[in-house]
Amino acid sequence: MSTWLIVVVGGLIAVYAVLRSFMKSTPRREGPTADDREAVVAFERVAARKGAVLIDGARVRLQEELDRYGVGGQQGEAASSEALAGLRGAAADLIACWPNDALEPGEAFAFLRASATCRHPVLRLVLDEGGHEALDRLAHADAPDALRVVVESSRAWRERLDAAHRRLSASQESVWSSLTLLGMSMMGLEPDSNAEQAVSAHARRMLREQQMSSEVETAVAASLWMLSTTPSDRRRMRAGVERLPVEDDELGETAARMLAQQASQGTADQRARAIAAGRWELLWLAHVVVSAATDNEKAKEAFDALIEPATIAMSTGAENAAQALEALKALADKHVAAEPADRIVEVARRLAGGESQEQVVGGAPGFERKATVETARG
Repeated sequence: MSTWLIVVVGGLIAVYAVLRSFMKSTPRREGPTADDREAVVAFERVAARKGAVLIDGARVRLQEELDRYGVGGQQGEAASSEALAGLRGAAADLIACWPNDALEPGEAFAFLRASATCRHPVLRLVLDEGGHEALDRLAHADAPDALRVVVESSRAWRERLDAAHRRLSASQESVWSSLTLLGMSMMGLEPDSNAEQAVSAHARRMLREQQMSSEVETAVAASLWMLSTTPSDRRRMRAGVERLPVEDDELGETAARMLAQQASQGTADQRARAIAAGRWELLWLAHVVVSAATDNEKAKEAFDALIEPATIAMSTGAENAAQALEALKALADKHVAAEPADRIVEVARRLAGGESQEQVVGGAPGFERKATVETARG
């Protein structure tokens, strides 16, 4: 199954729940009036622009990643040896942990994939375009060939986004084929307004006719994912509220809220990614607290409290880590039970010793080197 189709299907469940709640709160209308039709057309225009802005932001974010490897535009150039080595190392870790039996579910490979692709988003593109074979080329071929894998995968991904961008520009009605885009755009409507009622009534009619996994929906989901990989130190804030880096402050904030809503109703992996929010070196910690906490709010509280001591313990170095690990354990005991607290300390200790979080989690308690069919074949 296509990686981005998995993203779409996984995210649409939460988005559809939001839309259904929204539309149920809006009175049904007998039929559209002239004012209703005008409101719907205005909504389509705004939603189409938002979709285009999201796609533009994702393309910028991708180029930031390509710049790490010295890839200019869509042509491969001399890559940064250190950055490319890190990318190829992450690919090699995934190949080494690739499950032999994709039918047997487990957590380790899902985590390994999430961790590697959040820190190196182009890996997600490589997996989607070429699967295991492309990933193996990236990990083990010579540097020029490895770089070609990155360029080819990125070009194909861009072409799909470009096609969706053109469709939004050519036909504003295409917004009705993307539940994610509709959800974000409806957040901007004034509650109980005539426009809200008109758009909701039209949405009920259109959602019965549209295909959920459309070209536009796939591109919007892919764009949101790419933007969500932005490291925390490059995320934008407005009035203390985090937003994704797009050329529209309100849309960036709305997109961040949409991702948070999806995560709150999603899988443990999705909730962990939302809690880590750009601190991908601590994704392992988010996974532990999500599995240990009773709800998302408590998991976020535990994660925020443990960011600093965990970071210190990880960066201290194996020889001098004892005091930092002791401080981490004392604070972890206040937020989670004994077993997850011990796991947090053990992972931090091994990371301080120079192992990667992919290597550590692949053998840490509570994780297995197996995956679901969708994760393995993505």
